[in-house]
Amino acid sequence: MPPAASSRYESLDLWRGVACLLVVVCHSTEIGAASVPRDRLIHSGGSLWDWLIHVSLEGRLGVPIFFVISGYCIAASAESVRRGSHGTGSFFLRRFRRIYPPYWIVLAGTAVIVEVLPATWLPAQIPGGTLAPPQWAGAVTLTEEWRPLLGGPPKRHFLNHSWTLCYEEQFYAVVGVILLVARRWFYPSVAAVTALTYLNVTDLNALVGSRLGLDLNRFQFAAPGTFISGLWLAFAAGVAVYYWLTRATSFQKRMIAVVLLGGTAWAAQPLSGLLTNNATLSKCLVVAFLFAFVLLGLHRCDRRMSAARVFAPLQFCGRMCYSLYLVHAPLCWVLSWALYRNGLNSPAPTLLITLPVCLVTSVIAGYAFHRGVERHFLNSSRPKCTAPVETAPARPAEEAARKVGSGLIRLPA
Repeated sequence: MPPAASSRYESLDLWRGVACLLVVVCHSTEIGAASVPRDRLIHSGGSLWDWLIHVSLEGRLGVPIFFVISGYCIAASAESVRRGSHGTGSFFLRRFRRIYPPYWIVLAGTAVIVEVLPATWLPAQIPGGTLAPPQWAGAVTLTEEWRPLLGGPPKRHFLNHSWTLCYEEQFYAVVGVILLVARRWFYPSVAAVTALTYLNVTDLNALVGSRLGLDLNRFQFAAPGTFISGLWLAFAAGVAVYYWLTRATSFQKRMIAVVLLGGTAWAAQPLSGLLTNNATLSKCLVVAFLFAFVLLGLHRCDRRMSAARVFAPLQFCGRMCYSLYLVHAPLCWVLSWALYRNGLNSPAPTLLITLPVCLVTSVIAGYAFHRGVERHFLNSSRPKCTAPVETAPARPAEEAARKVGSGLIRLPA
């Protein structure tokens, strides 16, 4: 095995900030974009502002960037368990503490606001008190994406953007189970789940079944809302980046590159899936695989990027990205709906006024929530998203000089 990487991935906060702000942009403009249907725009054309507001909706692709970063960081946390730094039970507890309490506070706060505000002040993105008890249970437990598989009414989120957390929790759960039952074979197990997920979402008949005269697709497991429906592959891309930077041999690096390139080409088919305005699985996976390459390619200049002042605002947003992600959506929807109802209902004013108002308000509220709530649930000694550091043993003279400099050795007066 090659030597472990010798540097921390310092700029992940920068990329978290990018991903989070992309999503904020999308949620700030989606109500204003409704005035310009995409089909009409494609067939009849439109102004520059019409095109720009639809480009802003692609900010939802910040989500697969989040998933790749999560895959990287959870791989680092799993490695800490494998080294014996803490147990699997602690892994689950850390994930629970990190995600659920802040989310519950935002969920409860939004529910109170919904009860206080007149119904006309609430956009369609916030369903109000119309959820059925099973839907509320799914909202509280972050299981609403797949809860309908157990029965009850159709899926409906109280906070629409919480769907991403449903997949995060599934990823954490699968990683935790692997650590429980196959800790020594963690990476082969992740690779096996990844292969099964690919086989579950690709057209096996077109790939090989039709040539063999077999209907292989009938063996696939239809489970919408679960990780096996495809989004696991975005998390797995993050695990692959961590493995490349910390453990992979030259041969394994070539294999990872081939798999990521092949995954990108596969996800891009058909191209119509990339041209739609919706966040299709194809678009999400293409973005995830390409971002994995970005992380690999930019790792050599990671520290310079992290230290660059020009990226300081993105680092700031990235350090509080979970708080910003949680609180921004209700704020953006209510604010943009209020401005829309008061005349700012075309693309130009939406981009020039509504978007800046929502961005500034979201960052301020996110920082306040981070300071007042989220930081109390941070895991104080959580494993960093780092590659293990290998250092050469210090020479005796260097060690003595280090101790003098640090005050461990006092020179005689």
